[in-house]
Amino acid sequence: MSSTPTPGMLAAADHEPGGTGLPPGASANLPPSGLGSAPSGAPPSPPHDLLPNPGGQIEGFYFDGVQSRRHVVIITVGADAISIRGQSVDRTDAWSTCQVSERTRHGPRQIEFSDGARVSIPEPAAFNAALGALGKRDSIAVRMQQSWRIALISLAGCVLAVAAAYQWLLPWAAGVAADQIPRTVLIAVSDQVMETLDKYVMKPSAMPDARQARLRQRLADISQKLGPAELLFRDGGKFGANAFALPSGKIIITDQLAAMLDDEQIVGVLAHELGHVVYRHGMRAVLQNSVVALVAGWYMGDVSSLLAGSAAAYVNLHYSRDFEFEADAYGASLLRANGMSPTLLADALEKLEASHTMRRSKAGASNDAKKGGKPDADEKGSKEDTDYWSTHPGTSDRIKRLLTHEN
Repeated sequence: MSSTPTPGMLAAADHEPGGTGLPPGASANLPPSGLGSAPSGAPPSPPHDLLPNPGGQIEGFYFDGVQSRRHVVIITVGADAISIRGQSVDRTDAWSTCQVSERTRHGPRQIEFSDGARVSIPEPAAFNAALGALGKRDSIAVRMQQSWRIALISLAGCVLAVAAAYQWLLPWAAGVAADQIPRTVLIAVSDQVMETLDKYVMKPSAMPDARQARLRQRLADISQKLGPAELLFRDGGKFGANAFALPSGKIIITDQLAAMLDDEQIVGVLAHELGHVVYRHGMRAVLQNSVVALVAGWYMGDVSSLLAGSAAAYVNLHYSRDFEFEADAYGASLLRANGMSPTLLADALEKLEASHTMRRSKAGASNDAKKGGKPDADEKGSKEDTDYWSTHPGTSDRIKRLLTHEN
């Protein structure tokens, strides 16, 4: 191709063959540490329609795409074309046939040609200025990358997007997915959970058969339109006074809880647990925690599976509180529909809270006695921490909400 600069090209010095100051036949290639100096002779004066490049001449390395050798070249930037000159290199190419890498703050820029050759410009300030003088602006993406304001806005947007996904998208998606799980899967999961609990945690119930039968009938009365529901009784062991529902519709009442509540209050608890079954809270929690654990494990890498598990556990606690409020509301509606008051559940919660408070007080007194009556800071804050990390919301909040359903 012709080596004559095209009209409108922005100035550049060029290397004429043999103008490098090296003996004839010597290579103009330089070690990687530098581009070398300009030719010893002054470059020819550019035509009157050429202007000097801002920042001086543009130097770069040329690779022909065939050999690994690099050639030091001088680059001339024009409105429609780019000229590359150096020892054994003399070409002019239209911009439309070239691909120019995006500008970065500190990195080099690359120019790739249609025949596989390319030019690397390690110090692209003059090249960037020449393109700017021609009105060749950076892409929107590059301008965004160079702007701290846009970067901060983008970061804030990412944080908000993650928060929104956590707060709304993940629960919604888990709810949709949980509704599609076949009942056979729900039964299999529930049976496996019960097998594990019976083996390692719980013991057979000592509750009289007559009371068991009476409570099963009460459950059947309020759940006859809701599908399968089964009431089981166990000695809670480490669980203590508790009740929980499994995805298949099985509800477990511990002897410790039954000893604390009368039959009417237990019916209030059963109505609440049916809310967990109807809304499939158990499977939704499993799905949500699985996603959170997967993301946390991917992000944290091999820091430790314990950290990832802790992140998942924390999210589980948050969702469990939401589920408890939802189950309370369902239980209150179910009680009213069967001619009973939501205060039955509120009364049960008050008794549970009183029992837990008494146990905390006894445990605290025992610790104080062991430590000479000097409770530490961790013990002083244990009540608040227990409320925050509990899988159930604060009892007072739940009772207030239940009383609103009474009116």
